[in-house]
Amino acid sequence: MSSLKNQSIFLIIGNTFRQLSVIIQGMFLARLLTASDFGTFKQILLITTMTYTFSYLCLPESATYFLSHLNKKDRKIFLFQTVVLLLVLGVVAGLFLFKSANFFGVKFANAKLKDLLVLSASIPISMMFIILLNVSLITIKKGKLGSILSASFSAVNMLSIFLPLFFGMSFKNALGIYVLSYLAICVLCILLLWQIIGFEIGFDRKLIWEQINFSLPYWFGYGIYIFYTQSQQVLVSSSFSPEEFALFAVGTTRIPIIGQFSTYIALVLVPICVNHMKDNNIGEIIRLWEKSATKIAMIAIPVFMICVFSPGKILGVAFGANYSKAWPIFIFTAILFLFRICEIQSLFKISGKTKYVVYSTLTAFVVGLSSGYLLLQWIGLVGPAIGILLGRIAQIYVALLFINKSIPITFSQAFAVKNNSKIFFTAVISGIIAKVLVFWVSNNLLYIILNILIFGLCFLVLMRKFNLLMDEDIRLIKEWITLKPFLNKEDVKI
Repeated sequence: MSSLKNQSIFLIIGNTFRQLSVIIQGMFLARLLTASDFGTFKQILLITTMTYTFSYLCLPESATYFLSHLNKKDRKIFLFQTVVLLLVLGVVAGLFLFKSANFFGVKFANAKLKDLLVLSASIPISMMFIILLNVSLITIKKGKLGSILSASFSAVNMLSIFLPLFFGMSFKNALGIYVLSYLAICVLCILLLWQIIGFEIGFDRKLIWEQINFSLPYWFGYGIYIFYTQSQQVLVSSSFSPEEFALFAVGTTRIPIIGQFSTYIALVLVPICVNHMKDNNIGEIIRLWEKSATKIAMIAIPVFMICVFSPGKILGVAFGANYSKAWPIFIFTAILFLFRICEIQSLFKISGKTKYVVYSTLTAFVVGLSSGYLLLQWIGLVGPAIGILLGRIAQIYVALLFINKSIPITFSQAFAVKNNSKIFFTAVISGIIAKVLVFWVSNNLLYIILNILIFGLCFLVLMRKFNLLMDEDIRLIKEWITLKPFLNKEDVKI
């Protein structure tokens, strides 16, 4: 059985490939499509993602709790009824997109959006089963398999739209192939769940009620959180042209690893912490959470520092010179990375009291959307990005007030402030050194490469010098550089 560290790293790698493929996809499409078509594609992703979020009821998320303590037979019943429920919800989501396509076309002043949304109506149901498979594999300690599948699915999605466009196919036809790739992955996910865990045909009313009771409060809170973050894009999309929306979408690009890094680490920790909670071992829960926040910060803080030292150059190289002017939006998006070092919402899952998520996310919604709207009138496209950041800060504050009713963890412990402040200081020094040494380089691509190399070397040396990089961290880095954990085939057996 894989260790906790290996399970975490498997998820990190899978998530990195997944997010990297999204960014690479955007880099290609920004060059292959007109600004209008690229903005339209981003709008399709925005609407389908929001539809998925508001229709899946967080039922796949409940697998991390129920599969960790149910017996083998009940696991199969749980999985069967979850699959049936998601099929129903997926059809509802598709019908919603079909019926509302004209509304979004008018709202976003984009006539071609109507037909393209109808074409994309099956994407939400595919998303539901992708996340169900991923969460289930993590919970049953098959993180490596989940990592490989996540990377593979992402590559298929990316190539399914890039290759048709590259060979001259129209945007609409290429989008159709992209949608078909999602459907094929959806079917594969169901088959893999059947093969790996199995289905027991039947419905356990008590189990269904427990699952809904667990999922709905979390979904309601999570949905509000996603709505307030995505509503900033809706706000921009309905106030500006598709070309300007494309600029905002590029500026709010999530960096690989950082976007969902803490979320995926939390998926590994939650089943373990659930058992500690049953044993009233609160100290161990806090210790694990604080330690994980430190490990996450060792990646999140350096990436953040690289972003804020050269935002315009990074966007220019990645998406083209026309998008480099989105750098102010990119900086505020990067600051948000620091507040993702700890996945606060996942702490609610440990006690099972997910209903309190609602209060924290409502706070995020009110603070984030209102401030984003006001700032949009004042400073334009940067305003909604600042609104998302302010909402996240308010959400964390309120969440900790309720979490402390069950788990007395402070902000300092949850975000490992004592250790992470030292890591931040080390990253600042490394960033300054790198900036000074590469200021003379005029080619942006070469500048970024040299900057990352020098920054990384300085950061590792200083971390070791200040005793922030332990022997176990170095051993782990060496193992993963040589891909040693992946050489063990046990975890990928189906």
